Amino acid sequence: MKPPLDLAALLKPIAGRNLAGEDIRYSKLYQQIREARATDGLVESKIDWNLILKKSTEGLTEKSKDLQLAVWIVEALTQMDGFAGTANGLRLLRCLLEQYWDTLYPQIDPDDEEPLAFRLSIMEWVNTRLPGLLQSLPLTSGETNYSLAHWLVTQKTGAAKEGFLADGWPSSEQFTEALDKSPLAELEDLERDTKSCRDSLAELEQLADNLFVEKKALSTGDTQAVPLLGFRQLRETIENCFWVVERAAKKQRDLSGPSTAPEPAEAPAVIEATEGPDASEDSPRAAALPSVEKASREQTSPVQPPRPQPVTAAQPGDPSQATAQIFDLAALLRKDNPCRPIPYLLSRAVRWGHLLGFSDLKSAEPLSAPSSELRKKLRSLCQQEKWSDLLSEAETALSSEDTGAWLDLHRYTVVAMEKLGADYGPAALSVRGLLRVLLEVHPVLPEADLAD
Repeated sequence: MKPPLDLAALLKPIAGRNLAGEDIRYSKLYQQIREARATDGLVESKIDWNLILKKSTEGLTEKSKDLQLAVWIVEALTQMDGFAGTANGLRLLRCLLEQYWDTLYPQIDPDDEEPLAFRLSIMEWVNTRLPGLLQSLPLTSGETNYSLAHWLVTQKTGAAKEGFLADGWPSSEQFTEALDKSPLAELEDLERDTKSCRDSLAELEQLADNLFVEKKALSTGDTQAVPLLGFRQLRETIENCFWVVERAAKKQRDLSGPSTAPEPAEAPAVIEATEGPDASEDSPRAAALPSVEKASREQTSPVQPPRPQPVTAAQPGDPSQATAQIFDLAALLRKDNPCRPIPYLLSRAVRWGHLLGFSDLKSAEPLSAPSSELRKKLRSLCQQEKWSDLLSEAETALSSEDTGAWLDLHRYTVVAMEKLGADYGPAALSVRGLLRVLLEVHPVLPEADLAD
């Protein structure tokens, strides 16, 4: 296991009057890092990432609490240590923003029309460029070293997929075979590391939603904080990587028996900061810093029990139990492959069945209404552009009898699918098609009053 990232040293205040150091954007050190990162005429594998990490760490520790230096550290750690490096890098970013927001470089100019623009331009690299690096990291081992980029091709259909296959990209069967041949221990390492990435990003995202905001005046005279920074691309990339390796590891564990299941994943090994301008126990920023323990990588020798026998689900005792099982099945299918139309059609066939059974909508009244909490939650996820979360919450809410006639729920589903990309196209088309059927039977549904 690689040595932990020493966050305490990286976040320690710099000696002198200004605990965040000085602005070094035009320094020799900055220029050296830029030159080391330059890819003109080079493939990225030839870049000296050790040098970039060393120089960036030196600058952040000794000269300046600089956001760009931290982002370069994230990049170098990802190139050198894969998903574990990304998780550590995202944790560093979160801690740096948390502890040095008021004095961090580039500094905020309160008189500027867009005071956060410089910091935003640096942080947007994390959402727009880091996903590409993660998509190139291998998820399988052996001769193939297939990555998420290869998996995304297996999810394509039609001529687009055929073109990639003709160029030598793996088929779905080849990708699955490579996963099946990958050692379980390596898959479980990836499972832990990608989960750590997801957890570190969630912490960073929560903080960014409070820091990178713009106050907008409302007609009521109040102000509303509008988030300026989103991580949708990065979140979806990490979620996809985690989903692929988690499913592959679970498949191998199921074949081997339950004794090989790993311990719950912990955060990657880091040394958290204990000093800093906001590190006192009374500081709200310091209070938000979770303690981090060293992740255990030890594996016990697996015992090979008899191969598990298939389990038959219990027969439902009444129609309500049958309906609940259908929604459970839809959730399972959605988790297995969220891009396929079947789970979305299945849920709506059940939820809209009673509406389609009436020729007159008035006969189906009263039409149940969703809770105000659900409305607010979905609206917030949409505003924050958390499309994967929005899709999951909307489809989960559909299992409630109060949501079937609420058309905005299905609009949220379609919007989320469209934002998630072309892979969700068939599913979005199927939801639109079934919604069209419902509105042909009940064209007055959009104007109908719900029972709230």
